[in-house]
Amino acid sequence: MVDEAFAVQQAPWRNTALPTMFWGVEGYAVLPLMLWLVYLRWWTFGLAVSCVVGLTVIRAFGLDARSAYRRVGAGLIQWLSGGHVRATARYWERRY
Repeated sequence: MVDEAFAVQQAPWRNTALPTMFWGVEGYAVLPLMLWLVYLRWWTFGLAVSCVVGLTVIRAFGLDARSAYRRVGAGLIQWLSGGHVRATARYWERRY
């Protein structure tokens, strides 16, 4: 009886960790698509198509837009710092 109440098939929150999809396109690409629909120009069409293609490529690597943004930011910080990222200050610089 208790097991049936907590069955995964019955839980309405079972897919809430998945990214938002809009007819096979990730939710972050909806803004450029809406911009293209409102302002029909070639550059907005190119922006919308490039966003959809870019997010599809990112999705093929198993990431979503937020995690790819974080990974690129962490890689940029690591590249700018010479390969060493310190989470804390050195022991003689700490204020206890």
